[in-house]
Amino acid sequence: MQPWAWKNGVWLPARECHIGFDDAGFVWGATVTDQCRTFRHRLFDLEAHVERFLRSAELACIPVPYSFHDLVETAQELVSRNAHELAAEEELCLILAATPGPIEYYSGPRSSLASVPTMLMHTYPLPWRRYVPLLRYGAVVLIPRVRSVPSACLSPTIKHRSRLHWWIAQTEVRRRDPEALALLLDETGRLTETALANFHAVIGATVVSPPQEVILPGLSRKRIRDLCTTCGLTYCEKPLTQADLSLCSEAFLSNSIFCLAPVRRIEDHAYPCPGPVYQMLRRAFSELVGLDFVEQILGHAT
Repeated sequence: MQPWAWKNGVWLPARECHIGFDDAGFVWGATVTDQCRTFRHRLFDLEAHVERFLRSAELACIPVPYSFHDLVETAQELVSRNAHELAAEEELCLILAATPGPIEYYSGPRSSLASVPTMLMHTYPLPWRRYVPLLRYGAVVLIPRVRSVPSACLSPTIKHRSRLHWWIAQTEVRRRDPEALALLLDETGRLTETALANFHAVIGATVVSPPQEVILPGLSRKRIRDLCTTCGLTYCEKPLTQADLSLCSEAFLSNSIFCLAPVRRIEDHAYPCPGPVYQMLRRAFSELVGLDFVEQILGHAT
């Protein structure tokens, strides 16, 4: 069955949901987005994702003509419609996206579309195999020459689709290692994040994350901070440099889809994989979502 999508208040088959070549989301790359997943066909942390989405839109000067309540209800209905066709063991990822809409000089000065923002939602089945190597073997992380976009140009707190620098960075590191993820430095040489996930290092007895002002404030990262408190671990934000990598006893990544993944190597620094702190947080995160997310993903390896 063709899954449903939703665009500007209209339900339509997903194959018909698109933005045009005249849309500012394509012409300017002016698109804000957010993503979350289901556990047992129920969206996790949906309200927090919608809140972040609306903050991103406001910071990016992209109007969203729907309320928080409207977006939450629509997301839940969309997942309900599309999960109906899924097997019990399958899960969905939900995408929200907004653009300023069609540009007048492409659409024509008399076009009624010229001032209408584009708002859409769609789902896709969680791509298990993409994350199996991360959770089975751990991530390989390399540092490219490409730097993160300076915060004076674009706030890292905006979750957006203007990601050309990430594409170049990923292409660069995968020429060195086809499995690698790019971990970018900022303009001052401090570690930031990967395109896929937030980065965490364990130094001494403390879980350390780069400061929030230089990275996207991931919602799973916030969960990690809270779970550290629950598990009796110390968590802090502070600048990290490449020199600090030799001080790490382990490292891991977090995002809203695979939750947590251990890191086995950063450049020439090898780490226990999985490390004891990661395993403790894995158990705590699994209790939070009601299932062992690692076993769930690895169960779809074949």
